[in-house]
Amino acid sequence: MDSQTIIKKNTVSYKQIMEHIKKCNFNPPLETQVNLKEYVKKILKFGDCFEYWRNNKLIGLIVVYLNDYKTKRGFITYLGVVKNHLRKGIATKLLKETIITAKKMGFTEISLEVEKNNYPALRFYQKNGFKKMALKSSKIFMTKFL
Repeated sequence: MDSQTIIKKNTVSYKQIMEHIKKCNFNPPLETQVNLKEYVKKILKFGDCFEYWRNNKLIGLIVVYLNDYKTKRGFITYLGVVKNHLRKGIATKLLKETIITAKKMGFTEISLEVEKNNYPALRFYQKNGFKKMALKSSKIFMTKFL
């Protein structure tokens, strides 16, 4: 990371998340899957946001729920990198930061869901130690044991 690049935690605003989602290339588009306004409110209320900033611009964002203290299972609900910054290791850095934090908190696994036809995302998560656990309609449920 250069001097103008920084990873922050839980500093992002509602407006910044909404703008970030619009700059990312989700297939299918995220707004066709969820009510964006409610989704972002839920993220801010329950999620931990790991943010990748460059020159004061939000480039990458991962949101994980680390609030199930009974089962010690986390869930990644969102990972997005702005289109023109893909394939630069940003998602990997954010994912590593998330895993480090989850381990420090005593969590034993992190799960997520990926569209079954999103081959780049599937490869990314498999490369980072996530295993396919189940198929739920058009989504694959994946878990990484910590």
